[in-house]
Amino acid sequence: MSLELVIESVKKLDGLIQKQYTRLGQKIPDEHLYKVTSVANILGVVGASNWGSYLSCPPYLVGLINGFILEADFVYNMEGLTGHIYKNIGESKAIDPVINFFHNYNKVVRLPIFLIGMGFLGKGVLDVANYVVNNEPLNNNTAMNIITGAGFLSSATSMYLKDQDPKSLKKSESRIKNLFVDLYRKAKESIHLPSPQPVPIKY
Repeated sequence: MSLELVIESVKKLDGLIQKQYTRLGQKIPDEHLYKVTSVANILGVVGASNWGSYLSCPPYLVGLINGFILEADFVYNMEGLTGHIYKNIGESKAIDPVINFFHNYNKVVRLPIFLIGMGFLGKGVLDVANYVVNNEPLNNNTAMNIITGAGFLSSATSMYLKDQDPKSLKKSESRIKNLFVDLYRKAKESIHLPSPQPVPIKY
């Protein structure tokens, strides 16, 4: 598999996730967006702090790595709360060029953070499902997996919601509309209705 194909696949996956968050973000009023993302970021930092126990990392190292990866988004949210940036930085540049760096940084790290969260959360949900269905005992890491996964997903949510792409939704609507138009046209062409015959008029 070529590097170009891998990069293109990653971009497509990131775009699909971004589209779903755009649908969610369109329902959040502008004045509440950075309040929502700030809460998601704080919950994410707290939840994601549990991953160090898997690698036996000391707490200070976990805090340092989390700060490097996740705290840039905290500054981003604080700038949004103070009104220094617009709702969608992709459409309007930030006043502070440093925030533009944070925005681009988020676009790089958000997909790996999202996938890590899905992995932890999926493992925890699978353990619970096995306990309910197969009566397998829960291990000590089940709750930690769920909390850690939810933390990473919460951080990714904060990043994705601040980079909405309404144009992607319009493209989807246009594709769906074109699909129905094509289906209607093909169905109409496949059905051959008999042409009406003239009826003689008797006086």
